[in-house]
Parts: sequence; structure tokens; C-alpha cells
Amino acid sequence: MTTTAPALSPTISPARVRLALLALALGGFGIGATEFVASGLLPNIAADLLPALDAASHQQAIAQTGIMISAYAAGVVVGAPTIAVFAARLPRKGLLLALVAFFGGAGFLLPYLIVLTVQARGDISVVLLGGKRTHVRI
Repeated sequence: MTTTAPALSPTISPARVRLALLALALGGFGIGATEFVASGLLPNIAADLLPALDAASHQQAIAQTGIMISAYAAGVVVGAPTIAVFAARLPRKGLLLALVAFFGGAGFLLPYLIVLTVQARGDISVVLLGGKRTHVRI
């Protein structure tokens, strides 16, 4: 009985390894910065998003804003492994293009969706639309 040696993967040059590590490090820094920088900006975010509550109780407005940031973090915790599991067998380039198109489209449509949500919910006095304050009374 004869056995054959397994095919060895091609060697990767040290320059490509360093480039891959740099990309991972920059990606990790970017993700960490977006997750943790919001905690330092809680008072500012609370004053912008919840002006009435901030005027009544600054601490309560900060707490409500912290809950919003925690909800985002929970979405990342659930979403990242879910996308990884369901996309494991898809071609990487197509997956990357689809995700970029999805998140780009969602970012473009978000201001319009905020207005639709406000109109559906009822009397909301302030909506942040593209960085501008728009007063909406329904």
C-alpha cells in the first residue's frame, strides 16, 4: 500500500504576511474605536438625540443613550457570527460586494427611514435628518 504526501500550500512571502497583519490590526483598531469612542461622547449624544429628557434629567438622558449604544453592540455580537456562519460557503468577493452594497444602501436610506418611523409613531418633536434638526409634530 502506497501513500502520497499531502499537497503543500504555496508559501506566502513575509511581505504579504506583514501586509495581512497590518490590515487585521487596522481593522481591529477601527472596530474598537467605533465601539468605545461612543462611551466618551455619551453626554453630547444624549443632548442631541434626547434634548427634552436631557433638560429634565441629564443622568436619565445619558442612561437612555447608553442603552441605545448597548443595543448596537448586542447587534454586532449577534450579527457578526451569524453572517460568518451563513456566508461560510459563499464566494468571498461576491459576499464582500453584496455586504458593501447592503450597508451602503442602508446608510443612504437611513434618514428617510427615520422620518417614516417618526410619522408612523406619532408626536415626535425633533428628528435628526442628515445632521440637521427638523421639527415634526404629528
